[in-house]
This record gives sequence, structure tokens and C-alpha cells, in this order.
Amino acid sequence: ARLVEIYVLMGTLCGLQRDDGGFVFFEQALQLAAITDASPLLHARIFSEYGSFKEHVGTAEEAEGYLERARRIFASLGAGDEARRVEHKLVKLAG
Repeated sequence: ARLVEIYVLMGTLCGLQRDDGGFVFFEQALQLAAITDASPLLHARIFSEYGSFKEHVGTAEEAEGYLERARRIFASLGAGDEARRVEHKLVKLAG
């Protein structure tokens, strides 16, 4: 889980710098989370940050897909606060 978090942080940093190459870190985080049977909560957090990354690098349609996926997982887990934060991102993205 620690390495997954590091990948997400590195991807997030790339997004803030508008470096679209940061997608590699999110893809690695997702692969590692899958092979280590990470919790659905961790998957949702990866999708949420990946969505934000996609928004920063200018791919709104992809951002919406990742954010929607995160929102569904958070909602299914009863993580209302997290689901609302993602919903806010989706509304902002829709503009």
C-alpha cells in the first residue's frame, strides 16, 4: 500500500506540473493495487487522484470517467464524505 501511495503522489505531482507523462505512475499504482488485493477504498482513492490528474493535463472526458468510477466505489462503501468530494470535482469539471 505504501508503494501505491508513492506512485499516486508522484503522479499527482506530475499533474500539478501539467506533465502528462505522469499517467505511468497511476497505471503502476492500479496494477500494484490489483496484484496485492488492495482494498476497494484504496482503488477509489487512486481513481479519484487519477481523475484530478487527467483534469490538470487537459483530458476532461477521461477525468470524468475516473472520477465517476471513484464516486461509485466510495458510495458503495458508505464513504459519504469522499463521495461528496468527488461529486464536487465532477460538478466543477462539468462547469
